[in-house]
Amino acid sequence: MMFDHNFSEVVTFRKKFHAYPELAWREFWTTSQICNYLEQWGYKDLFIGKDLLKKDQRKYNPPEHLIEEAYKKALEKGAPRKYMEKMIGGFTGVVAIMDSKKPGPTIGFRGDIDALPIQEAQTEDHRPFKEGFSSKNDGVSHACGHDCHTSISLTMAHYVANNIEKLHGKFVFVFSAAEESAGGSCLAIKDLPIIDEIDYFYCYHVIPLPLRGKSFLIPNVMFQTLIEYLVKFEIIGEFETKPDNLHVNEDDVVEWVNAQIRLENSRPDIRTIDVFAAAHAINLIQAIPQPRDFAGKVCIEKFHTQLEGEIDWNVYRKKHECQFAYQIRTKSDQRAIWLQEQIVKIIKHVEDIYHVKATITGPTATNYPALTENHPNIQNAFKEAWNELGHEGNFINEQLLNIGTDDVIFILNKVDQNGGGAAYVGLAFDNQGGKINSLHIPNLDVHDQNLIDGTKAAILVLHKLLDKRQMKKRKLRDT
Repeated sequence: MMFDHNFSEVVTFRKKFHAYPELAWREFWTTSQICNYLEQWGYKDLFIGKDLLKKDQRKYNPPEHLIEEAYKKALEKGAPRKYMEKMIGGFTGVVAIMDSKKPGPTIGFRGDIDALPIQEAQTEDHRPFKEGFSSKNDGVSHACGHDCHTSISLTMAHYVANNIEKLHGKFVFVFSAAEESAGGSCLAIKDLPIIDEIDYFYCYHVIPLPLRGKSFLIPNVMFQTLIEYLVKFEIIGEFETKPDNLHVNEDDVVEWVNAQIRLENSRPDIRTIDVFAAAHAINLIQAIPQPRDFAGKVCIEKFHTQLEGEIDWNVYRKKHECQFAYQIRTKSDQRAIWLQEQIVKIIKHVEDIYHVKATITGPTATNYPALTENHPNIQNAFKEAWNELGHEGNFINEQLLNIGTDDVIFILNKVDQNGGGAAYVGLAFDNQGGKINSLHIPNLDVHDQNLIDGTKAAILVLHKLLDKRQMKKRKLRDT
C-alpha cells in the first residue's frame, strides 16, 4: 500500500541539486536547501553540521581558504544564515527525525550529498546540458549520482511528513557529507543515539549498466574491507658500491675499475633509482598470486617523487624520495593480513635489490570494514515492491561485490551489530550518455523514470518494513 504523493518532485529536486554541485565538506548550499525543505515540512529534530561531528571527526579537510570561498559563495546564492552558521568551518550534512508518536519500528534511509571535481560534459548529446540543468560550478559535477540519492531521500522525507498521521514508528533521514573523501560524515553519524534505535536502515546507489533501456534492482550489493598504507623509498647520501660487492680481486685495480664501469653502465640513474624501486615494487604487488576464490585486490594510488632542497640542472641531491599509497581490499580482515604480509616481503626484497631505504606507514587513512550481508527482509521487500511497480523479474540476483567503498557502511554495520536489518541496494539503469557505463564520468545522467520508480520502490519497502515483526531486536523489545 502506498499513499498519494507527487512523486515527480524527485525529478525537480534532482535537477536543482545537479545544477549546483559542491565538493566534500563544502556542501553548504546543498545542506541549507535540504534543511529549508525539511523545516517547511515539519521536521523539528534537525541535527546540522556541528550537531553531527566535531573537528577531529572530519577527515581529509580541504584547505581553509577553499572552505571559506565555498561558504561565501553559498551565502551569495541565498543560503539561509540560520543554517549556515551551524556549518561554519566546513561542517556540512544533516540528519532529520520524524516521530509518529505511535509504537512501531524505527526506519532509516541515507542520501549522500557531495559531488566530484570533474568537469561535466557540455555537449548537445548530454541531456543536462541540453535541458539547462548541467553544473553551474566549473570543474565540479555530480558524476557519481549523489544528486539522485539526495533527491530520493528528500522525496521520501516529504512523503513521510505528509502522511505521518497514517504511519507508525519513527523515521530517520541521513543526508551525509563528504562520502567521496574516504572519510565522510557517516563515521560520526553512526555514533548518534538515534542510530542505536534503528530497526531497519537502507540506501541506494545508482549503478549504470548496459541494460538495453530497462530498469533493474540489485538488492544485494556488498563491499570489501579497505585498508590504506603508505610506502616511501629514499636515497640518502651517495650511492656507494664497495669493491667486495663487485666480486673481483681488490688488488687488481684495472679489473676493479672495469667492474665499476660495467656496474655503472648497467644500473639506473642514481638520481632516479628510488623511482625504479617503487615501480618494481608496484609490478610485484600487482602480480601477487591469489586463490581463485580469494576476492582480494591491491589498488595503487598517490604516486609521486620529491627532491629535498633546490633543484639544479644535473646535480646530485643529498636526499630524494619516491612514495605511493596502496589500498588493500578484501572480503575479510584475515585476507587483508595475508596480503599485507606478502607486500612487506616484496618491499624488503626491492629495498635490498636497489639499496634504498623503504618505510611503510599505516594504516594511513580511515579503514573501511566489509559489508558482507544484506538483510533478507529488506531484499525481499525490494523484490516485492519492484514487481508491484511492473518490473517483474528485473533483478540482478547475483551478489554484486563493489570495487569501491562507502562510509554508510559504518551505519549499516552498526545497525546490523545492534540486531537490526541493513541493506545497500543498487538502482541500475542505462546511462543517458549512452557510450560509457560507469560512474565518475563527465556525461553521467539518469532517466527521470528511473528516479521515480526508485523512489516509489523505496517507499513501498518502507511500508512493508513497518509491518515486519521478525526482527531479533524487535522481539527483545517486546519481551
